[in-house]
Amino acid sequence: EGQLRREVAQNPTDPDALLAFALFLTKSQRTRGEARETLERAIELDPEHALTLSCLAEVLASPPSPDWDSALQMHLKAATLARDATEAADQAVERDPDEVGAEGCARRKEQRKWKEQLPGVLNNLATHYLRIKEFGKANETWIEALHVDPERADTLVGMATLRCETGDVEGGEELLHIATALDSFHVKGLTSLGVV
Repeated sequence: EGQLRREVAQNPTDPDALLAFALFLTKSQRTRGEARETLERAIELDPEHALTLSCLAEVLASPPSPDWDSALQMHLKAATLARDATEAADQAVERDPDEVGAEGCARRKEQRKWKEQLPGVLNNLATHYLRIKEFGKANETWIEALHVDPERADTLVGMATLRCETGDVEGGEELLHIATALDSFHVKGLTSLGVV
């Protein structure tokens, strides 16, 4: 925590540093208020940072008083931004896939960044749909995330949770086996597999 606080103090205008600190705060479940303030500050600096919007939506949907509607709207905005940015980055690389030099490297780096962010944003949206019992939308969103990154254990664990929640325990268990084969240290996947 101290390291992350120092990084934010040294780089108060770096949205990525603010996001990392806020993620730590939300994962440790210590101070949701501070996490929310940090995420809101990061969004002020970069209003189109999809992963930050998605994380703020997660904070808004958390106890003790979840704001489901605001969280859903923020998740949807984050997903749209991430999809659009991924498509734009793909098109930029496709225009000249063999481009070398600094500009070509920057385009491929931007493409990788969005290809990494999009599945996480979609997983958060699907999880929100699951929480509000919109099972069809949750499934569609997880399928989209799976198309972007077919080897992401988080996506498979989310889909397994949906299957179990809707009565397909065998299908859920199968997905959990696949997820834990991809990531043998995936805590939620292993825990869920133990429960099933």
